[in-house]
Amino acid sequence: MNLKTGCRDLSWPPGGGASAGGGKRSVLLVSCAVQQGASSIKLQRDGSTSRATMPQFDTHAFLQNLAEELVLAYDGAAQATTPGLIGSAREDAVRKKLESILPGGVAVGTGCVFDREGNASGQMDVVLYESQFCPVFKVAEDVSYYPCESVIAVGSIKSTIGKKELGEIYRNVASVRRLKKFAKPAHGEEPAPGKIGVRTYLEKSTRLVRGDRETIQNSSSDAQIYAFGFGRSFGAKPERMMDHTMDLYAKIPAALRPNVVLTVDKQMLAPAAGRQMSYSALDSPGVTFLKPDNSLEYLLVSLFRIVQNGVTAPGYAFESYVVPPPMTRTHTVMPSD
Repeated sequence: MNLKTGCRDLSWPPGGGASAGGGKRSVLLVSCAVQQGASSIKLQRDGSTSRATMPQFDTHAFLQNLAEELVLAYDGAAQATTPGLIGSAREDAVRKKLESILPGGVAVGTGCVFDREGNASGQMDVVLYESQFCPVFKVAEDVSYYPCESVIAVGSIKSTIGKKELGEIYRNVASVRRLKKFAKPAHGEEPAPGKIGVRTYLEKSTRLVRGDRETIQNSSSDAQIYAFGFGRSFGAKPERMMDHTMDLYAKIPAALRPNVVLTVDKQMLAPAAGRQMSYSALDSPGVTFLKPDNSLEYLLVSLFRIVQNGVTAPGYAFESYVVPPPMTRTHTVMPSD
């Protein structure tokens, strides 16, 4: 899928700027257009050419429809009268479509994320994880737990995102970001003095990098579990949503904030440094309002990026989740002579 993305500034308010004393906040609105082109040429018998009519597949429209399905399915599942059916209804509705356009080896589920100390996140509507490496602990039909070392991204799906829903998204994301992706093994020797082991998502091989941190979660934007909120629309005007976001910024540390909050109707809240949009809230004290031509396309590009560039703990991290229990010898029988 070839995507060309162009953006133009629509600064709001015109000529506005944030004062050092906390005056009127400046919001950056950016209009992003994703353009796709296709042409068909028919060769005539005399050697000349002419345009021919042929069937075309519109990926832009497909993803826009999928975004609608995503919100409808999750919102509809939340209204289910039987709680046990909620998880399966959500998962069945869009999981296969979403998985089919993600890189191979990435699976889509729903449930909670946890670390080797037993700390668990809140219920996440969308969990992207490594299907080849991740042991999934399925407690019930609609309740699964995923080790944080193999989770690539998480998402919260809402119908309309207002002040209340935005707060729920931020608190849910924070519960994931507080988990510890241990870079050092629970047992045995450390990789090397002054170094830790990391690997890229979907890869088995481990490489050593300089560092002495026990955990790598939040050590950099590429070591974070990517987190997003997604809804049909925002429940307030851009300036009000910006105010709500800045209020949450005052309560929630930068490392625990989502990467982006998007809506089907082409609106987006993202962290910003100065007047530039940032991929992560780390070192980005501001927030930016944007208008993408297709929100799901933007989200997919971001997910592709974290799959390609994201780093996590080595494979030995999973050994700590299934540790053989200590055994006490009680009886031994030996063959008699």
